[in-house]
Amino acid sequence: MEAEYASCPVELLFRNPSQLLFAVAALLRQKPGGGFYLFTDGEIRGAAPENVHIVPVTWEEMVRTIQAGFPFPVNISSPYKLTDFKPAYGYIFEELLRPYDYWGYCDVDLLFGRLMHFLREPMEAGREQIYRLGHLTLYRNTPRMRQMFMQKGGKFSYRTVYSTPECYSFDEHCGQMLICKKQGVDTYAREDMADISCRIKRLTASRQPNAPCQVFYYENGAVLRAWLDAGQVRTQEYVYIHVQKRRFQAGLPGDCFYILSDRFVPKQPGIPTEEELRRHSEFVSAEADAAQLSAFRKGKLKQFFASPLRQKWIWINQKLAERRFR
Repeated sequence: MEAEYASCPVELLFRNPSQLLFAVAALLRQKPGGGFYLFTDGEIRGAAPENVHIVPVTWEEMVRTIQAGFPFPVNISSPYKLTDFKPAYGYIFEELLRPYDYWGYCDVDLLFGRLMHFLREPMEAGREQIYRLGHLTLYRNTPRMRQMFMQKGGKFSYRTVYSTPECYSFDEHCGQMLICKKQGVDTYAREDMADISCRIKRLTASRQPNAPCQVFYYENGAVLRAWLDAGQVRTQEYVYIHVQKRRFQAGLPGDCFYILSDRFVPKQPGIPTEEELRRHSEFVSAEADAAQLSAFRKGKLKQFFASPLRQKWIWINQKLAERRFR
């Protein structure tokens, strides 16, 4: 008999109606198996699948729940600060997650593909951590992994992060990723996802080869990319697509659609033709890509120099930590 594994990503979402609409639309496409918990003070209309648990909670109630897990005062200065607490969700929600083999967290700007198609292999191998970039990260539901965030190894200690108002991205390179690496956590680190760059308008996957003529799409539960290579249409499947820092229309159009830079376009089933690729790729020119990238870098530099000294120190440490994983 094929083994079954129950995994449970948790996400807290407050005061961002547009992201709430996207998150719910994405979760509604999940098939039974495992579960999702979405804690929110937003209004949810319509029924969710049985494995998607929408938990209404006020901001004040959630702050009290998090504070109850720590003997020192926590500083949750804004909803975005919750990202620093993601590695602690297994510890904070231990009782809720007890029935699951794996627990984890995910961003709300993801569109999931065939999750178990990608997750079954590392789960059967008993890996302690599955994926590590923070968009979607799962851990074995053991005391060691529930309390891993408390261990040494990060650029900042969890006490510093949780007691100060700044955002440290503690769920990423400078925090949990470094801690797991230094603590010898058995990690499945293959990048099966399409982590879309926010540096240029058209969709390109970070840390992966891209083609001028390419398009991402969703079809019958799978997330894919098609591209033109020497006159041939090639395809690649992903566990999910991460479309960060973009605004999309509410709702998703059916079970087959193209994922463009700011909208979803209905599509016919099957591998896109060369004509369809050229129509939906949004590629203008290499010069246009370079100009957008240059504008992005100038904006980041302006933001850096305008930020307080402590925030500069945090960002520098984040960049130093990223280099450890290149």
